[in-house]
Amino acid sequence: MWPKELDDFEPLINEEEVLDTGYALYFAFKGYQLICKTSSGVPEHITADDFRWFDVETSSRHLLGRFRGVGCYALGVEGSLPEGYSLTGLRGILGRTAMETFYLAGRALQTVEWHNTNKFCGRCGAPMSEHPQDCLLYTSPSPRDKRQSRMPSSA
Repeated sequence: MWPKELDDFEPLINEEEVLDTGYALYFAFKGYQLICKTSSGVPEHITADDFRWFDVETSSRHLLGRFRGVGCYALGVEGSLPEGYSLTGLRGILGRTAMETFYLAGRALQTVEWHNTNKFCGRCGAPMSEHPQDCLLYTSPSPRDKRQSRMPSSA
């Protein structure tokens, strides 16, 4: 639970409600490490404009919501970083960035990690697929109960 609510953050699951502009906030993680710009030794979040120059492969991309009217995304990535960017753990930004940025980075890491560790249904063991419209994983059809589509038992 967050020590205080982010008044300016609106969680969303519908991509159509957010414009993914060059100003969108991208919380990109390589493993458990957050990719940050370093400006005068202070880590800063990256934007969509920054990210388009990266030579990385995106393994997952998730809409978190809107913060102060700007889209926020969580990304899992692999590859090398350009000069001027670094990897840091969440503790590395605690107290060095705005508390809102720390909260959003934590939420982004949890989302990426959840996606990475939930590849198979806990009930039937079938591979999970991404739902085309919602922020869900599901199996279809379930080999166990032969229905057309089924939510995982944890949903």
